[in-house]
Amino acid sequence: MAVSEKAKTVTVVVQAFLWTAFALFIIAFVFSSAARKHVAQMAKEANVKSIGAKGVEFGTLEEKTLQLVQENAQLRQKQNPVPVNQDMKPDPAAAAVLTALQQVNPQPAREEGFWVYVGEYNEQKHAFRNPPNFDLNAPPEVGATITATPGDVYKRDRKPYQDANGKWQLGRIIGVVPKGKSLNVLETAKIEGENQYDFNSWVRAKDSD
Repeated sequence: MAVSEKAKTVTVVVQAFLWTAFALFIIAFVFSSAARKHVAQMAKEANVKSIGAKGVEFGTLEEKTLQLVQENAQLRQKQNPVPVNQDMKPDPAAAAVLTALQQVNPQPAREEGFWVYVGEYNEQKHAFRNPPNFDLNAPPEVGATITATPGDVYKRDRKPYQDANGKWQLGRIIGVVPKGKSLNVLETAKIEGENQYDFNSWVRAKDSD
């Protein structure tokens, strides 16, 4: 065999080896747990909603905004925990962004409404332990109209619930009720409070016409 032919053969073998090594590296990267987490994080930051036959689908501005508000609320909850099954006051910046988004891009009213936290009620003293989020002296009844005072209130997609480990969790933030806004109560719920005499009042409501 001529020297040139041997060189070509060696080159082909080396190229095949390198391509095989590269392919194995890509496969290992794709299937490794760390890689999947890294790619998922990059997709999340880029607001990628899905990748399919039609290509890459990006989430909407509203979805990204709600995601950022949710993450901010979770961070604040870790830094300054509120009692179980109670909701925190919306961060002024987050409330302003959500209010502006709702005004610029109003969504059709949800038939099932949304959940809001009213306050912690002491059944023994027949009074709220702290000023409630609405103009009330007692938990409202179904059909009542309530007004957000003295500030904004988060809208959540569900009332507090217990996860698979029995730990209480709050629903996902889906908007904000601005101060002074009125709601119609669709459903009420008494959720576990700080002690046997207290309960946290939550209501499912919709915007008042």
